[in-house]
Amino acid sequence: MKKAKMKLTAKEVKERILRGERNFRGATIQGSLNLVETTVQGGLDFYGATIRGTVYLQGTTIEGNLDFRSTTISGNVHLTEATIQGVVDFGGATIQGYLMLHRTKIGGYLELSTKKGPTKIYVNEEMAQLAHWSAPTVPLVVLREKQ
Repeated sequence: MKKAKMKLTAKEVKERILRGERNFRGATIQGSLNLVETTVQGGLDFYGATIRGTVYLQGTTIEGNLDFRSTTISGNVHLTEATIQGVVDFGGATIQGYLMLHRTKIGGYLELSTKKGPTKIYVNEEMAQLAHWSAPTVPLVVLREKQ
């Protein structure tokens, strides 16, 4: 017998994360996932999930890995001014919008060998080389700091 996949709203996912849940493998998430300024103890696992919206992780701290392998994201991904202490993995993922990695700190490695997308990657100068190595065929937009 096959296990039923989770179908959740983005608000339900955020509430579960705030209560300590970390595994959303294969889930279908309806709506944009807003984890702005959230601290997550441990990693987050969205392997094989479908997120029908944008992912907002501005100012978020994740004290582990961020796993989006084989995930489909119908919007953009905002990892702006975020701190991910482990690996950020989009291997095999589909990102239908852009990826924002501006002023992001990643303690492990960045994996961007996606199935499709993102349309562009926005980075600051410190992230440019890492993003280019991870996704050399994706247009890179380097956002320069104002002096």
